[in-house]
Amino acid sequence: MESKVGRIIHVDKDGMLVKKVPLGEGGRKKTRLMRILDNGHYLACAENPGVVSEYDVKGNVVWEYEIGTRVFGAIRLKNGNTLICSGSGNSVVEVTPEKQVVWEITKTIPGSEITLGWMTALQELPNGNIVAGNCHAGEENPQIFEITKDKKVVWEFDEWDLVGNGLACWQILDAEQSAMVRKQLAALKK
Repeated sequence: MESKVGRIIHVDKDGMLVKKVPLGEGGRKKTRLMRILDNGHYLACAENPGVVSEYDVKGNVVWEYEIGTRVFGAIRLKNGNTLICSGSGNSVVEVTPEKQVVWEITKTIPGSEITLGWMTALQELPNGNIVAGNCHAGEENPQIFEITKDKKVVWEFDEWDLVGNGLACWQILDAEQSAMVRKQLAALKK
């Protein structure tokens, strides 16, 4: 995503430009996270007007959901629904393709002492659990947490002294991905 300009710049793993996709007008120039979907479309979040949009390869909007907050991140789940971190809305919301809310946590996680701050990045794990970023939530709250569909917290990353209040983006790696990163880091040290 190239925010301010309002376009997607799709680059392959070798750093070669695949395509540029304009996102058009209507307040979609202040973007946050974007994902490439299995169908080749793009799922992008725009803070203003607070909308998650699915764009086809030509930049046409084929689906969107207006959440009404400064939305930060969204992913398409394996079940076809869209999971949205609402940014300033202090929530995580799952919506169907028909735009029906089927799951959400707002302000706090039931049965826990976790307060939701600026909700940022998301990842769906192979077991169906969700990992969510909880930025600007204060020293007493985790920066990242894993939660089940039953809204039970599995684990928390709470490292205030390491990352403070501003950890917005992160990625959970599997063993193979982790080994690749370690190998690349080792090569840089040589």
